[in-house]
Amino acid sequence: MHIAIGLCTKNRLTLLPQAIRSVFALAPFPHGTLSFIVVDNHADGTAKELVSDLQHEKPDHIQSLTYAIEPRAGIPFARNKVLDIALEQKADYIAFFDDDATVSPDWINILYDYMGKYQADIIAAPQGATFPEDAPDWAPKCWYYIARHHPDGSQLQTCPTSNVLFSTKIVSEAKIRFNEGFSRSGGTDNLFFKTATQNGFRLIWCDQLLVSEEVGKERLSKKWVLSRAYSYGLMTSRIQLQLHGRFKGSLLALYHAARYGVYGLFFMPFKVLFKQHAPVDCPAFLVNSVGFIMGLFNAQYEHYKNR
Repeated sequence: MHIAIGLCTKNRLTLLPQAIRSVFALAPFPHGTLSFIVVDNHADGTAKELVSDLQHEKPDHIQSLTYAIEPRAGIPFARNKVLDIALEQKADYIAFFDDDATVSPDWINILYDYMGKYQADIIAAPQGATFPEDAPDWAPKCWYYIARHHPDGSQLQTCPTSNVLFSTKIVSEAKIRFNEGFSRSGGTDNLFFKTATQNGFRLIWCDQLLVSEEVGKERLSKKWVLSRAYSYGLMTSRIQLQLHGRFKGSLLALYHAARYGVYGLFFMPFKVLFKQHAPVDCPAFLVNSVGFIMGLFNAQYEHYKNR
């Protein structure tokens, strides 16, 4: 049994060492071998020297550390590069986490145990958040940073790549890849796994907080949260159209627009009043609703254009 751990990175040289070292600190995998793939999405390979300097820290139970450059800017290009390298390594499973995050020592072993326990093809889990000391008071209560939770062992239709383990059969047999047409708007991970579950692959939720991201100062502004909320609605609307066609996709997008709009207007203010959420969450849900509607008109917003 071989698991390839994929990490896509760009312009995060400060956070990347701790992400890599957290993989090096993983407990040995008793069911087979582990390999580690770092794909740099900067055409100049700015992380090459850093990764090379860390090679000597790699423990023996990590079979290999592979560094590769994907010069085409956009996260789906980098993710697909990981898929290609993992298949070349004849991996049975691929795990992903983000370059601003760290994983717990039992991360892979727990996700793999869930894979067998539930006879699943995909295991997803939540991602927590840590904040700098000077983070604004509202940040820990903001909807975007709060870890998502579902009942442990529940079956889902999609998930992000921030904390996931999945079978390479999704790629090698079903020929599913990350959609490179969404390279700057985001959402390719949700589309990838939604397509997988529509093709009969089983996605199970592991409700254990095994991965934690460090929220950078550039994301600790209300402007950034509103921008993220709009882009989320926009890209989710586009995904609905991609998966279900114009008629059904439009109905689903309008349903979500109404749901987020009503929640932002009538329910979220009470959560803010009782200090369960941040004040920015009210306009964020409304902006998210607008994003769903604008996505139906093929509006473009490149949330990741500077990444």
